[in-house]
Amino acid sequence: MKKLDRVGLKNFVFDGEKLPPPVFVGRQDVLDDIILAANRAWVFRAHGYPGATRIVHGAPGAGKSSLIDEVKNRLKSRTECNNSPTLVNLHFSRLFNPTGVLQELATTINRDKAANLFAQQQITQSGSGRVGFSSTGVSTSFETTTIRPPPPPELHVFDAWLNSLPKSKQMQRPIIVAIDEAQNLCFDQSGTAASLICGLHDPVPQRPITLVVAGLGNTEHVMLNLGISRGLKIHHLSCFDEVEMERVMVEFCHHYGIDVGNSHTELMMLAKPTDGWPSHLHCAQNVLASAVLSEEVDGKLDQITDWHSILAESMKLRERYYYQRFSKFMKISRRLLGKLMTNVVDGSSDTSVRKVIREHLRDVEGWTLPDGMSVQQFFEHLLHQGALEECGDGTVHCPIPSFRTFLIEASQR
Repeated sequence: MKKLDRVGLKNFVFDGEKLPPPVFVGRQDVLDDIILAANRAWVFRAHGYPGATRIVHGAPGAGKSSLIDEVKNRLKSRTECNNSPTLVNLHFSRLFNPTGVLQELATTINRDKAANLFAQQQITQSGSGRVGFSSTGVSTSFETTTIRPPPPPELHVFDAWLNSLPKSKQMQRPIIVAIDEAQNLCFDQSGTAASLICGLHDPVPQRPITLVVAGLGNTEHVMLNLGISRGLKIHHLSCFDEVEMERVMVEFCHHYGIDVGNSHTELMMLAKPTDGWPSHLHCAQNVLASAVLSEEVDGKLDQITDWHSILAESMKLRERYYYQRFSKFMKISRRLLGKLMTNVVDGSSDTSVRKVIREHLRDVEGWTLPDGMSVQQFFEHLLHQGALEECGDGTVHCPIPSFRTFLIEASQR
């Protein structure tokens, strides 16, 4: 039995949400597809292989950032392979500076030749650069047309630099560019970030790059709105099933040297109310970690005498998540929202959801939309907050059952 890792557990309790999960479970099909897409882009690069772009979407707390970290970790373990992909991880805000992004890519390809790539270049910015994002999750420049913006001039400079390199100094392995928090991007057709994404997606033999765009439920619409559909594949992150949920908890214990003993049933009792939602499982692990660090328990679950208190504390952390997602706009329309949550079932069309909102609007407190917000904008806001999620086939569902219950109960207060 591994010795109890007290230092590791203390770090997890204090910094766990900021760090990748100590044990990664499931999502194997997504991981395999991303790496396969990158390898295929590399193998078929001379034939203009279509841009291999992957969307990873899910409600807040689904584990999108953790999945990107896991891709990077797995690729690190393959560094001995000649053509193993490498990953460049970007926050959405980096896209507003194409020079910085492309300089980092150049450094990844050939550090010695990449110095001051843009230092002598006089680059004229394309378009207005108007790309809006909002903390409310309401799109400020949502378009319904699909006009592809031209590549930014910086990308032409980058491609010219690549072509100037001797063949032995050009890309020696495929590159995955991961863009996290993409739900905050609200593109217009001439935006700098939109232009850069389209340019990186388009197939160019000398730069076989695979894009992985991680965001909330409207990310697919953002990409399709840019005319990006060829080579596009979408992965939806949902709750873990019971087997995966068990693995998350048991392997967490093994990782930190926690002795489960005869308390497997109690451990699963702690996991069950989480619905298998990754963020909620983290809450359960956090409470468990605090309990086993006590001198009385000392890493042995059989020594826990008050599981009820642990369950109650885990529920408090889940409720904190609910209140964080329960925005001021949702509170203004809480009764309307409660009605919507009651009516929406898995497989409801997005059109029917908007119809429910319109049909139950009243000029009564709790039944109105926030000032200046349209039905479409309210619908998009619910996607951003994780109350609803689009399934990619024109239907929606409530991704977190316990959050749905919370919103229905909140509507009655």
